[in-house]
Amino acid sequence: MYLLHNFLIDTYFEIPFMDKTSFEKKINQPIISVVRDQNIEIPENFLEKESHIESDLKIVRIYYSKVAYIEVFNGGSNIVIKELFSKSNKFLFLSKFINHVIPFALYQKKKLLLHASG
Repeated sequence: MYLLHNFLIDTYFEIPFMDKTSFEKKINQPIISVVRDQNIEIPENFLEKESHIESDLKIVRIYYSKVAYIEVFNGGSNIVIKELFSKSNKFLFLSKFINHVIPFALYQKKKLLLHASG
């Protein structure tokens, strides 16, 4: 588990540039659960583009061609990932996860978050 923006993030993968948290979960401390599901279906209209994002407070769908298809739901508490990347794109996936996916989870949790990238 990792601690980011005061949320425990339980992932199935390692994030090499972040330290794992070593303390116990506090009562009512929010967790964001991240699971891998290679059977999740990518909406057909997403496949026509290199990247596509649809979001609201109920569900976020993120598609990055050759990287991943991701759904964020349950108030930002659940993230499901279909991996599309090769080993050479692993760090691109991690960058998208930290800079885009987690902010969308925080958006669903109705936390103020400003993000800019160039």
